[in-house]
Amino acid sequence: MSNVIFPVPERNHNQAEHRIQLARALNLNYFNLQVSRDLVEDYYQDQKFGRAPDGVQSSETTIWDRADSTPTQQILVPPTQARIHAIVSGSGNDTNSSGSGARQVTVWGLTSWTQTAYETSETVNLNGTTPVNTSNSYVFIHRMRVTLAGSSNANEGVITATAATDSTISAAINIGNGSTEMAVRAIPQGWKLFMESWTVQIAKSSGTAASISFGIYDFDYAPVVAATGSATKSERDLSSVQSTGVSSFTKQYSYPLRFTGPCYIEVRGVASTTDVDGASSFNYVVVPA
Repeated sequence: MSNVIFPVPERNHNQAEHRIQLARALNLNYFNLQVSRDLVEDYYQDQKFGRAPDGVQSSETTIWDRADSTPTQQILVPPTQARIHAIVSGSGNDTNSSGSGARQVTVWGLTSWTQTAYETSETVNLNGTTPVNTSNSYVFIHRMRVTLAGSSNANEGVITATAATDSTISAAINIGNGSTEMAVRAIPQGWKLFMESWTVQIAKSSGTAASISFGIYDFDYAPVVAATGSATKSERDLSSVQSTGVSSFTKQYSYPLRFTGPCYIEVRGVASTTDVDGASSFNYVVVPA
């Protein structure tokens, strides 16, 4: 049965009844496994995780790769419209021509807030410190991953995706990580994201105890699509952790948090002092609206 696509009971306006029908059709645990195996139509399960390496500041900070102790870029800034992105590394070893570092990077995101598919992807052949443009124009990039590498098995330089015209960096892979670490996810119109769990973590090796207040933010792009205004920001949940070492906390949602596209979800943190290491992840399923 490994290649069987399980039919999903026809959707109706009664969401509760639809869930009961699903539960009757398949054992719930087995159903979740089949979703993870991409064997259930129109159900897509995933996890997003991010880390601000010693980078959560005493004002709002996106939990992503570029939030560090400098801080290099405290807040993620999406492109102002669909943009070609230049993919480039800080190391000449990250090249598709027999480089020892990263050779290819796959990019995932949205080319339009109204696109039909729940996400778009493409693979880019790296050329070291010389930028290579994406084939697609993206309104949002929420993941990049090294998908082919040389002898070092990962990227030897920081790999960035920079939006044309805006000159803003949409995503980055720090040295040796092989993937972006950004607690951010975009959803197009016609799709919904249901967040099943959310984890936050703080790490402080020495000194006075520090705390981070984390928030899940929903940036609604419906006014942008309708040409009636700008994206609206709303906080959907809040969680705080304190530590002189490592401390984490996980919330399991009995009734998953719902996010309706077009939107993007972003985890931010505010620390009690500067340069605190913070991380966050969330598990979710994406389904048609």
